[in-house]
Amino acid sequence: MPIDDQRKASILISYDGTPFYGWQRQANGITVQQSIEDVLETLFQKKTTVYGAGRTDAGVHAFGQTAHFVIPTTFKLNKLAHSMNSMLRPEIKIINCAEVPPNFHARFSAVSKTYFYIINTSKILTPFLRNYCCHAPDIGDLSRIEEALTLLIGEHNFERFTAADAVGESPLRKILSAKLIKVGDFIFISFTADGFLRYLVRTLTGTLIKISQKNISISDFEASLNGEITRPLPCTLKMDPYGLYLLKVNYDKNPFARAETQSTAGAPLWPFIKEIDLCRLSD
Repeated sequence: MPIDDQRKASILISYDGTPFYGWQRQANGITVQQSIEDVLETLFQKKTTVYGAGRTDAGVHAFGQTAHFVIPTTFKLNKLAHSMNSMLRPEIKIINCAEVPPNFHARFSAVSKTYFYIINTSKILTPFLRNYCCHAPDIGDLSRIEEALTLLIGEHNFERFTAADAVGESPLRKILSAKLIKVGDFIFISFTADGFLRYLVRTLTGTLIKISQKNISISDFEASLNGEITRPLPCTLKMDPYGLYLLKVNYDKNPFARAETQSTAGAPLWPFIKEIDLCRLSD
């Protein structure tokens, strides 16, 4: 298709990651990217590649995943979100859509992302929440977690907190914000950074829990961030994916600033989320 006959659109996506094998299209299972691309192929009558801002793993959820793709000029953009939502699986909702400049890229134009992890501390976790939070009734001193979070701010080498097979990618990442908020039996730990390595949030969260239980000292944690300890910390724990959420992708210019926000009715929102203003996690 000639370049004059196409334009670029961006969408804001919310999804329940429970039934998916992650974001990225795979041969061995259904993914979020595949689900969206299949719908767009039906709408546009041509194969369309969707580029996401973050490649969430299997079981990971998103409130604000961003993606972009090429859209035919003849297709009415104001009908896109409604059309997609009527065809997508119920676990995926398009919250917003907007036309973006030709040089916009959902991943490479992003300046930061915010993820958060939900921990439930009740003695018994209701089975209805098993796919949406981690159960840690034995979590320890939260003040130790808060102290450790302050040490994360700034640029660090996170080689010891990422996947062992993460090769060819710089382990340096800059943490802009790290917070803990407690609401009843739920603890929300959020991280905003210029980028994330695979398993970084899950491993950091597991490490923080071990710090709260005094299985890892705060001084050793600080030393590992400063490169003074080159071995993995003892008792480092990678958390399950179910409690992890991609909250927000930030850009120099918000691609949806002028777009009309679609209704979030029917979007995957869980009972405990209403108890907290999610903006507090990304400030």
